[in-house]
Amino acid sequence: TNHRLGCLPLVEGMPVMITLNYDVSAGIVNGSMGSLLSVRYIINSNGNHEAISCVVKCPNVTGHQLPSLDVGDAAVLQDTVNVNFVH
Repeated sequence: TNHRLGCLPLVEGMPVMITLNYDVSAGIVNGSMGSLLSVRYIINSNGNHEAISCVVKCPNVTGHQLPSLDVGDAAVLQDTVNVNFVH
């Protein structure tokens, strides 16, 4: 694991830090602190849970929230993700 944890324990309510600039104008930026509200995951071919996204409560989020989220909640995706839009 190159001196990294093999598994990252994720617990709702734990403090987290956003490490990428997801939405600068809305305040979802590198260094933003918040608390973990929920995690979405898949189960890989080895039977392990892999986090694909999470919702973080960040007091500094100022933009419009997504339809199913409360004010101050930010959806955070993994570093690379495939997104398909159907109109």
